Amino acid sequence: MKQRLPGIKGITVIKACVFLAVICCVFGVPVFADTGTFKIRNYTVEITPQPDGSWVADYRQEWEVLSGTAPWVTVGLPNADYKITSWSGAATKVRSDNQGAWSGVFVQLDRDYGKGESFDFGFTVTQHKVAYPKDDSHVEFSFTPGWYDDITVERMVIILQNPWSQEDLKFISPTPYEKTGDRAVWVSKLGPGQRFKVNFAFSSEVFTELEQSPKGRPANNGAPPIVGFCVLFIVIVMFLVILNAILRSRRRYYRGRRGIYYGTPRPFGTPVIVKTGSNEGKQPGKTGDASGSGNSKKSGSGGGGFGGRAGGCHCVSCACACVSCACACACAGGRGAGCTRKFSRIDKSVKEDDAKRADMAWS
Repeated sequence: MKQRLPGIKGITVIKACVFLAVICCVFGVPVFADTGTFKIRNYTVEITPQPDGSWVADYRQEWEVLSGTAPWVTVGLPNADYKITSWSGAATKVRSDNQGAWSGVFVQLDRDYGKGESFDFGFTVTQHKVAYPKDDSHVEFSFTPGWYDDITVERMVIILQNPWSQEDLKFISPTPYEKTGDRAVWVSKLGPGQRFKVNFAFSSEVFTELEQSPKGRPANNGAPPIVGFCVLFIVIVMFLVILNAILRSRRRYYRGRRGIYYGTPRPFGTPVIVKTGSNEGKQPGKTGDASGSGNSKKSGSGGGGFGGRAGGCHCVSCACACVSCACACACAGGRGAGCTRKFSRIDKSVKEDDAKRADMAWS
């Protein structure tokens, strides 16, 4: 029995590690709790490409609170490689809030806005890693503003500001609502969860500061964060599957030894007293009946016999065969927290047996 203790303790340590890993993964996923219901009256993004392949984006939103309160707002951005340069309106602070696969900013408002109230704010960011050179003839861009799964956008406006000549704009899609020599404007309305995507391309000659990799793509050091997150998730899932298979195989293992049944754990069951050399188990305070709720035979089935693990003690209890070593075995030396509760019935039975033996010896 002592030889089994290290293995049991090892399993406990593994379970603790798995639990901590799962908790870390859960808290590593971005979670934003809605504080009410809202609608966005106006959502405008104006982007201006830069010679290095980045663009400057001016965001402006006007919200109306339908229920609850609005103490803050989040706005999704194309990737995590951006720099916040300014903010205005009801925003008192705009900070990066990239979490896991989500990239965007957290906008702290100047107060809590309640039902029926409206507010507007704006901020400006320099967004990098958005340009994609194509065949050394032009540079492509694709942009989808951050959307909201539960919010309607009454008016969505995307403005492309052209800092070069009209001939340098090689491609644009879809057809804009308005187009002049130096800008293109798209106007739409979005329901909850809907998205609006625009594509455009400029001549490669205007990007004089764009750094490219040998394959003609923008230099990009390392894999994007989503790749690392997915790999970590797959590794943890595989580990849990393997661990579960090992634990299931251990639960199916049992063998008889001095009246102890090593089988399915019964962490919440009443301790079973088995006389040395006997095959019968009896729970204190119960008598045998036809339903099997009292005396029972040991068996190899998962639900029968004595669950050889004392709940919370992290080792195989020897209460069945040797009552005197129950606490020493279960709690590694003397009575500790929970020992009195777990073995109080056993101790009472032992005292009664000792009293009977003393009476017989006296008579």
